[in-house]
Amino acid sequence: MTAIESAKAEAYRLIARRMRTRKEIQTRLRQRGHREAVVEETIKSLHELGYVDDAAFALEWCRCRLEDRPLGRRGLLRELSERGVPREIAEGAVNEAFAGVEESRLAEGLIRRRAENGIDLRSPRDTRRLKGYLLRRGFSIESVNEALAAAAGSQTPDPAVPEAMSQDPPWDPLEEEIDADREATS
Repeated sequence: MTAIESAKAEAYRLIARRMRTRKEIQTRLRQRGHREAVVEETIKSLHELGYVDDAAFALEWCRCRLEDRPLGRRGLLRELSERGVPREIAEGAVNEAFAGVEESRLAEGLIRRRAENGIDLRSPRDTRRLKGYLLRRGFSIESVNEALAAAAGSQTPDPAVPEAMSQDPPWDPLEEEIDADREATS
């Protein structure tokens, strides 16, 4: 088996599992010890056959991510960049994937999922944590604020918990105990 045939066989194994970018295949082939000329010839051959297409990869990646584990525009651009997709291609794929999709609605969906797990949107601490979570996922600050406002407005109070108990007490009960102990010892 020649070096090119060996590199092609390796590349076919890689793309049989999932779509790959040009950079991902190049990196893997180089790691396996293939020479640069062999790697370039293999990539060229795969591209001619339609097996390596960064634009198709980027669009499919964006669509899958928006369905399964939503990210904001910046998050998708970051992931595509990490996989070696050129900036122009990545921006085009993200724009196409977000056509008809509001980033704030995706963020609101993630907030609602978190709220189902006991996050209280009235709590400043939980709200701050949610905001950080969404920003790390690449959502814009405008989308995050809009989604938090929409989700907080729709969260209904738990009827099992009286309103007075859902807030922090205006005093610290532990502090009263400490004061009582001090008076008793003096």
